[in-house]
Amino acid sequence: MATLASASACCSTVLDTVVVSLPPHWPVVVVGPPRDCGRPVTWTCEDPPGGGPLAGVAAGLRAVATDLVAVVAGDMPYAGPALVALVAALRTAPPEVDAVVSTDDDGVANPLLAAYRVPAVRHLLAKDILRFHCV
Repeated sequence: MATLASASACCSTVLDTVVVSLPPHWPVVVVGPPRDCGRPVTWTCEDPPGGGPLAGVAAGLRAVATDLVAVVAGDMPYAGPALVALVAALRTAPPEVDAVVSTDDDGVANPLLAAYRVPAVRHLLAKDILRFHCV
């Protein structure tokens, strides 16, 4: 089954483009079927397969061993620089801020282009609570 992440983006796939644009010291977890993507990553699958973004985030979190996580949808090949900025903003945000979320031109939050505090998202998944800050 083809996914947006395997779609072509110029001379590589969407996944290749975003993954290689991330800082090399960042551990990367990719949710989906394993394939070559230009750098070492940890692969995991959502349950159920194809279960949507929330299932993908939950699956990715199970493979994360950091305090912060950057989340990007599989259709955003040029999101690398934005993810770096979002993580930097969250690192300097007050501790009560659980996430730094990108917004579109109308100010609508995009939780699939964001940086989150891992404990907060795990709590959200267990209790359905999340506080975030739009930038």
